[in-house]
Amino acid sequence: ESRYESMFNEEKWKNMDIVRVVKENKVLYLLMQLILSSFYKKIGDKLGVRPGADMIEAVNAARDVGAEVILADRDVNITLKRVWGYLGFFKKMKLFGLLFSGIFSNEDITSEDIEKLRQKGELEVALEEIAKALPEVKEKLIDERDIFLAEKIKSAPGKKIVAVVGYGHLKGIVKNISKDHDLTPLLEI
Repeated sequence: ESRYESMFNEEKWKNMDIVRVVKENKVLYLLMQLILSSFYKKIGDKLGVRPGADMIEAVNAARDVGAEVILADRDVNITLKRVWGYLGFFKKMKLFGLLFSGIFSNEDITSEDIEKLRQKGELEVALEEIAKALPEVKEKLIDERDIFLAEKIKSAPGKKIVAVVGYGHLKGIVKNISKDHDLTPLLEI
């Protein structure tokens, strides 16, 4: 829901109460969100695509046909807290290093690079590299959300359901959609 709101209410960042963020001890999560947003924006600028364009198109298409929109992903703050909470000091520093190097890298990301990732096996290889470097991050950022999304899709109301998901989650959702999972542990911080 927070991603949806930030895409459809671009004034949200301008109206943010920084004092409240500090008092609620959310500065680190805000920083991580800003770093990730900057990285996605950089990719989007290179490719001429607005980050989240797929979600905006899906929501608009659903509205056009009168379909109910279910925001099924786990809240980003819970995901970030789970990622951060399971990392030791040195792995946190490694994560920050990777994030910052991705933002400040001058290496061009081309349409061909993105298409290469979309090819069967290439995305899995990229995720395996993340899993080798920081397995806790992949588990909390990808694997848990695959389970969460699969359960939310299964429990969505209606006879016909269209789920719009990121390509990196497709394989994990398919793997988990026929299993039953308790989501409670995936919401604990």
